[in-house]
Amino acid sequence: MAENRLPPGVEAVYPLSPTQQGMLYHTLQMPGGGMYLGQHVIDLVDSPDRDARNARIGLAWQQILRRHAALRSSFAWRGLSRSVQIVHADPPPPTLLERLTLEAAALPDWLSADARRDFDLTSAPPTRTTLIDCVQPDGGVRQVLVWTRHHLLVDGWSAQLVLGELEAAVNGAPTADAVPGFGSYIAWLQRRESAQDLEYWRGALADAPLSPALGAIASTRPTSGATRRIERRLSESVTNDLRAFARGAGVTLASLVHGAWGAVLHGLHEGHDLVFGSTQAGRPTDLPGAEAIVGSFIHTLPIVCAAPGEASCAEWFGSLQRQLARGATHGHIDQREMRAAAGLAAGASLFDSIVVFMNYPRREAGGLIARDHYDEHSHYPLAVLAAAGDDCELILIHDQGNIADAAADLLLDALGDRLTALVGQAVDAPLASWFDAPLATPAVLKLRPLQTTARAPLDLLLDSIASRPDAVAVSDGSERLSYRQLGATASAYAAELRRQGVEPGSAVLLVAERGAAAIAALWGILWAGAAYVPTSPAATSARLRQIAASSDAVAVVCDRELDLALPRLGLPTAAAAGDATLDRAPQASDTAYVIHTSGSTGEPKPVAVSHAALAHSVAARLEFYGAAPPRYGLCSPLSFDSSVAGIFWTAATGGELIVVDEPTLLEPPRFARRIFETGIDTLLTLPRVHAALIEAAANDELRSLERVIVAGEACSSALARAHRDALPHTRLCNEYGPTEATVWCAAFELAPGMSVLDGTATLPIGEAIPGVNLAVEDARGRGRPMGVIGELLVSGPTVAAANRADGRYATGDLVRVLDGGLIEFCGRKDEQLKIRGHRVEPGEIEATLATHPVVAECAVRLVTEGVTDAARIAEALAALPPSQALDMLAAVEAADLGADGQGDVHHSNEQVQRA
Repeated sequence: MAENRLPPGVEAVYPLSPTQQGMLYHTLQMPGGGMYLGQHVIDLVDSPDRDARNARIGLAWQQILRRHAALRSSFAWRGLSRSVQIVHADPPPPTLLERLTLEAAALPDWLSADARRDFDLTSAPPTRTTLIDCVQPDGGVRQVLVWTRHHLLVDGWSAQLVLGELEAAVNGAPTADAVPGFGSYIAWLQRRESAQDLEYWRGALADAPLSPALGAIASTRPTSGATRRIERRLSESVTNDLRAFARGAGVTLASLVHGAWGAVLHGLHEGHDLVFGSTQAGRPTDLPGAEAIVGSFIHTLPIVCAAPGEASCAEWFGSLQRQLARGATHGHIDQREMRAAAGLAAGASLFDSIVVFMNYPRREAGGLIARDHYDEHSHYPLAVLAAAGDDCELILIHDQGNIADAAADLLLDALGDRLTALVGQAVDAPLASWFDAPLATPAVLKLRPLQTTARAPLDLLLDSIASRPDAVAVSDGSERLSYRQLGATASAYAAELRRQGVEPGSAVLLVAERGAAAIAALWGILWAGAAYVPTSPAATSARLRQIAASSDAVAVVCDRELDLALPRLGLPTAAAAGDATLDRAPQASDTAYVIHTSGSTGEPKPVAVSHAALAHSVAARLEFYGAAPPRYGLCSPLSFDSSVAGIFWTAATGGELIVVDEPTLLEPPRFARRIFETGIDTLLTLPRVHAALIEAAANDELRSLERVIVAGEACSSALARAHRDALPHTRLCNEYGPTEATVWCAAFELAPGMSVLDGTATLPIGEAIPGVNLAVEDARGRGRPMGVIGELLVSGPTVAAANRADGRYATGDLVRVLDGGLIEFCGRKDEQLKIRGHRVEPGEIEATLATHPVVAECAVRLVTEGVTDAARIAEALAALPPSQALDMLAAVEAADLGADGQGDVHHSNEQVQRA
């Protein structure tokens, strides 16, 4: 804007710097959050003539505002092609000194409210200064000067310049010489060619990792917006030793702090390279008078921190310092351009933590400022600030919604320890051991032995047959079997299987909808000494052949005709009569059942569980929940491992297994009525099914429920609260466990009034079940500290498929240990999905799709929105000829990925075909 066209009272108008543009964007994105508001709290030296000094402070502040254009700038963006800053000729009244008297006890609350009170950036410069008389309990007065301003106006260097001028002016020093305004820096930026900068960042970030370095410690709670500041001081002796180490390595103390933070993040991230941000002064060396200009010069640059390998201390820190210097030279561009250079999508962040080394101009003591304290809230989840005087002060500011307090404490301690550990290091020695040192002491997980004797499931069933022969063992709405009838039918199945050549130790395919007859057949297979291999009756013949081959099945029990070259035994509609006899008890090492999960290679993955593992799992369940006979509602397909829990639990206690059919499960109101009519008191189901039940149940239809167990997917705290409100007297338990650990390995019961719900997104998965060992480790097998995410490993007698030399099963699940020893589930380390509680490997879907003649290449990713509308799916397939579209649906169905998830996928495919 030409000078002669400026409105009255306006001294200049010019664009924002790239950094200012970013600050303005994040400020507008989070109104009311105090974003980028800086607050300087300054204790003034006591004065015998306070009134006269107060007047001098007021005059000095006016002089400072008039001297520095940046402090008289407001901002405009509405209706403009680009944002601008407007320099007012005179400081508007709101920016001048305000006076206030407070009781000393009220000061913290006032400061907190002031730090959250946003500015109207468009009406006046976003700065306010308040001189507070704090009345002490003894009647004395302590004076505090509070300067609150937006970071759009000034950076830390500029703030120290301003406070130095204030002290000098109040003490009567002559007015300093005129300095250039911030507009000279904006003009410098406009003259600068950015092509070389962009080329530099394209090279520097070409192979930069894109995952957030703080992901292993980030909270699962919703962002609260509240920030917390913690501090740690390194002693004067340690600080001097660090300076000596830096001199010997030919680097600065700032480079040591950056390197130490990189090492801390490496301990979290476990990658070879990672990225964090470094906030630089940004004052160009070729801009005359730049060091004396007041304004917001800083820029925050990505730092790629690679593991040192064989490099020495001097080599690695030297390389890091050169990167810092080169980045500062090329840092005068928009972060959007840097993200584009790294190949990131719009809105994505290059890093989630920043380091600010506060190497500001030293302010000479002048008798006005006794001490000052500065706080600021940026949009980054975590900021590390370091200031070195006689000692080194380390400050960590974190968003409590993203980083929990305990996690922030751990990080600050780790940073201080990393720096202290440099003392005594030889600068020419390798750095790897220092860089790779553990973050902290590993968390200790609670372990408890199994107090009861684990007995074979068949022995437990025989006990129930003997003690409760006429009690109902299993019912399905159309058929009821007593324990005597169940035993007789199972015995008859066993005899028939033996006649067909089934030998102890072999496997039998069980292809049937869940129901009383299928449960009897299952026990009959075990009675014959064989292992049962449950499979969905909706599976294709090709899928059944795959499963039969992978489990070496020698026969099949089914309820329909199958295209299989195996001996078949059909399911009768009524129980056989006769005495239950068992002529050959299975051995502990024999396989009890084989469950197939999705395999990443495209083939179903068999998991064989022994009788010993099953016996221990059942014994642990009896110990955890008690041995009272439950009326258990079986919701899971037999091919889903959670069915194992109910089938063997009820048989072990003489309880009743009440089978809930598929149509009932798909209609929550009908399911609720079934619970009411049958008196089900124990239910194990998916969290989403329980949520639907609570919403659909009328009156007291769920009053019989004494215990609800949720498993298969994360249980939200919102569901737990809804459960408490709707069913205050019903126990809610959250179970966790892979198929390879015999259904479960950890459990958590939500007790009334338990505070674990406060501020959490999901319920913890609890603690190890009796007799099972859990560990949380990093990629190198080291125990993770409390609060830090690692992989969960399971060991003990229930582990059916150890995949490590030490006999442990690595679940691939990411967890962390919470305060108190509870374990929180945090996701997967690979691309495996959980769909309605069923494990799905994208690779299996990809392998199946790739066999279709119209598919050249394919990739499967999880999409969570807009995938339930059959019409939209049909529209996506409409581009193919009808025969090919139906073939494509058949190819997906051939993977059988929905058949064990309560039929949803096949139901959707029917809708798509109709659409």
